[in-house]
Amino acid sequence: MKIALIRKDYLRTRGGGERYAVNLSRGLAQLGHEVHIFANRWDCHPHPEIRIHKVPTLTLFSSLKNLSFAYFCQKLIKAEQFDIVHSLSQTFPQDVYRMGDGIHRHWLCLQTPNRVFRFLKTLTPRQQVILFLEKKIFHPANFKMIICNSYLVKHQAMVYFKIPEEKLRVIYNGVDHSEFNPAVKDKFNQLVRKRWNIPEDAQVILFVARNFKRKGLTYLLRSLPLIPQKNRIILVVGKGNPAHFQQLAFQLGWGRRIIFVGETDNIAPYYGAADLLVLPTFYDPFSNVCLEALACGIPVVTTEQNGASEIIQPGETGIIVSHPHHWKQIAEGINWFLVKKWKELNRKKISESVAKFTIEGNTLKTLRVYEEVKRKTKS
Repeated sequence: MKIALIRKDYLRTRGGGERYAVNLSRGLAQLGHEVHIFANRWDCHPHPEIRIHKVPTLTLFSSLKNLSFAYFCQKLIKAEQFDIVHSLSQTFPQDVYRMGDGIHRHWLCLQTPNRVFRFLKTLTPRQQVILFLEKKIFHPANFKMIICNSYLVKHQAMVYFKIPEEKLRVIYNGVDHSEFNPAVKDKFNQLVRKRWNIPEDAQVILFVARNFKRKGLTYLLRSLPLIPQKNRIILVVGKGNPAHFQQLAFQLGWGRRIIFVGETDNIAPYYGAADLLVLPTFYDPFSNVCLEALACGIPVVTTEQNGASEIIQPGETGIIVSHPHHWKQIAEGINWFLVKKWKELNRKKISESVAKFTIEGNTLKTLRVYEEVKRKTKS
């Protein structure tokens, strides 16, 4: 098949959505398909069967960037003929749309519960553009099938946009088990602990995010006074200004036990040093870091608002908290694994619980959706 994949940032070293696009395109190319990437930015050398098309954007305002990307993308794709057009960004129309970024309307409700303040927020140019694009994407004329990366977002598509269930397919993310596996502990544990002066006998609680506020770092910190402090370190990896969180940690008596690493393009070593991943996120369609941590044999504490909670075995491979605000539940989850279950933790067993979630499996399931769309189009 000749396949067009759309992702504004086609970046191996960025977040889950960007890396997902790279992995999917390579998987499709390795299966012999002709893959065309429509992107504004990229950072990796493509497979010989992958061609990258530069999509220009207007960068004067952030709102113009999203809108112009959608406009120019549509023009470039119309210039060629494709068997399947698959978008992983806010564009329209397309044959297949992947809801990797969830529903923005839902995030606005969570972010600004007050209806008056939420309405005022939606009047800004940026919010107007995002909501306009989202409405267009979910219009019945602009897609043939939608791929959801969790049942969480499948349900939200049905509630917010009345998408019929027969137009929705759930395909969980995959992970590269050759990179993320229990061997990262032997390979990287001592190196990371030496680099950041972490004692060998310390238990490391890992938090990974590109948006500290949305992913609930405040509530992880709020939970800390409820857990024993001795021999515990909080390792924060990702993009964000640490000043407010560092100050809060000091107020809570944990200031000297929290380390802000900053952003990295190689997360595997930090899984090697971690004993537990805690991600009390407000909204995440499916957090890749949870899947990566589980693949490395690390238990996970996260929330019901994270689609990745659907692959957790409660009490065995993780703890699912009802809401980020319930920091007592977060503390209970941390204590469950680092105190009560500490001597029983089996990294190999935790890793095996997600063995079926592979990049190859995800690619094949996505291909089946393409084939289904083609059959229905012909009939």
